[in-house]
Amino acid sequence: MAKCDILRAVNILILPSLCIPAMGSAVLSARNLAELFQMESIHAAICADEKSSFRGISFYPAKAPGSFSRAHFGRSYEEYLKACGALSFSYLKQDYEAIASAADRFEPDLLIEISRPAAFALGKDRGIPVYSILSAPMFREASFPYSILNGLNEFLRSKNMEQVVRLSDLFRLSDARICFGPQNFQPVPHPYFPFRFGFSAIAPLAQEKTVRLSIVFSEPSLTSRKIRKIISDAFCGAPYEVHAYMRNAGMERKDNLRFQNRFLLASLNSSNVCIHDGNETIMLYCLSLGIPQIIVHDSSYQRAWNAACVRRAGIGLSLPEEEFSMERLYETYRAVCACDDFEIRSRALRDETIRLGDLSGFSRVLPSDSQVGDS
Repeated sequence: MAKCDILRAVNILILPSLCIPAMGSAVLSARNLAELFQMESIHAAICADEKSSFRGISFYPAKAPGSFSRAHFGRSYEEYLKACGALSFSYLKQDYEAIASAADRFEPDLLIEISRPAAFALGKDRGIPVYSILSAPMFREASFPYSILNGLNEFLRSKNMEQVVRLSDLFRLSDARICFGPQNFQPVPHPYFPFRFGFSAIAPLAQEKTVRLSIVFSEPSLTSRKIRKIISDAFCGAPYEVHAYMRNAGMERKDNLRFQNRFLLASLNSSNVCIHDGNETIMLYCLSLGIPQIIVHDSSYQRAWNAACVRRAGIGLSLPEEEFSMERLYETYRAVCACDDFEIRSRALRDETIRLGDLSGFSRVLPSDSQVGDS
């Protein structure tokens, strides 16, 4: 059987994290996977919150967690999911039922989960392989109260599964683990042996750099109104183009500024610098383009980790949200533009990232028809 026929025989249900349903890193990665599978004529579907705005693919609804407390994000992956309401017994049971309903109708041969713990229980109950998309911050060594996992462990007990002491213990149940970015930039502990790609998108076509600055806020704790004012005060009237993307920003062109609601990764292709809020998909895409970055971050596990990665690699600077002002934003931007080292290091890391390949290589980790039949 030809490879393309083998892949067409696999029904794939993609399960992105529901914590940031509109434009979070998991949603962007899931959207890129969906587009890839469509291009390769692979039958795929999404089970996610309706706010995720997936188009042109079979869609099955799942509700996002009810609570969202940034004040309790903490420094660990576990604290983040707990603060989002994604680790309570009632929510995990609800999400299990949503995934089960999607599986009843779609009949998947493979589940691809991004921070959806209930997927492991459904995979076990139905005999469906589960692939996990990982990121380095999930393994961040930060202490947290063990009680945070009480709801998850109650759910696992109800499904006759072993309890865990960290969320990463669940990844040992994965049939395959996938991560993005160079190992020295996004390290994952070796016992997990993930398949590794450069970034979770298709490699961009080379474009002339015409847009001087791109700004993307996908999951900020600051209000869109405040962000918009600071951006306008810092860059309106500058002798270069500035494209800013954020939810609820509206569509407006003002001198050299262009505000937009909908963000496409390809819009970064012609940028010289990107300011964003630590979204991993955006960070790695910038890495693949060799674009210096400025990360405006809070203290949550992923955004703070990614800001530290960019600083440590010397490919950009970071700015804590509590220091986000017109003066500090413009000062940080000028510091990146004034030092050629940021661009030199970004280009070096770009070459390493591109050697790992883009998302188009994902099909090589998919199960064959014989593996599907054995599951």
